[in-house]
Amino acid sequence: MNRISFARLALGYIAGALAVLVCSQPTLAFLSSFGATPVELYSWRPTEPWGVPRIASLCFWGGLWGCLFVLIEPPTPRRLGYWCATFAFGAVIPTLVGWFVVAPIRGVVPAGDWNGRRVLNAFVVNGVWALGTSLLLVLMTAAQRRISTRVAGVA
Repeated sequence: MNRISFARLALGYIAGALAVLVCSQPTLAFLSSFGATPVELYSWRPTEPWGVPRIASLCFWGGLWGCLFVLIEPPTPRRLGYWCATFAFGAVIPTLVGWFVVAPIRGVVPAGDWNGRRVLNAFVVNGVWALGTSLLLVLMTAAQRRISTRVAGVA
């Protein structure tokens, strides 16, 4: 079994949270520009029940999903299959959890009442989030290695 370090989990959390800001929200803006989704971008509207700003809540949950991604990410080269699997992970797993776990808890109809546009938007936005999380993870891991190498060279 491959052991995951705390540092790797932390990078997954950071990558997942940042991907909400730099991937999910811009994707929603893009879809919104075509009238595909009515959405408040980077919303500070309080969420129920604790009144946390919506964007902070999305980043928190994006970070937790980033940790899960790190735990199940296959140690394979980043070729086309890896990126397709990454998109599929994001498009399917968080979307289904949102529809069939979170929505009923919040008393909301799952999948936007099965509105085709909302269903497609959820898959696209979450899939793009996963691609962004993975790309940020790759970039942050490379930066971490460079810093570690420099620190080790100084010591």
